[in-house]
Amino acid sequence: MSGFETVSLSDIDADTDTTISASNSEDIRNIVTDGTVESKVSFVNMGSADIEIDANGETSDGGDITIDNSGVTTLNYKGRWQMLYWIRMLKLLIQTSL
Repeated sequence: MSGFETVSLSDIDADTDTTISASNSEDIRNIVTDGTVESKVSFVNMGSADIEIDANGETSDGGDITIDNSGVTTLNYKGRWQMLYWIRMLKLLIQTSL
């Protein structure tokens, strides 16, 4: 799969954990949250891709976003966020930079 760079997450209900694998795609570079994400979303097999996350909406305590990549991960806050989510995202950035 190729030809797209942005994955947009919107209105993911609780208890609907989602896994997106990039093992057959090299183009994903941007993840946009533009709605309420209430469940875990995992991006796996991202390789050495540099990923930028644009956080535009609310995310509940259960709405973790994880990324399995060895490249640079950049997080841009553009919306209202709960303090626990900020802490988790900062933890993610620290883990990906180790």
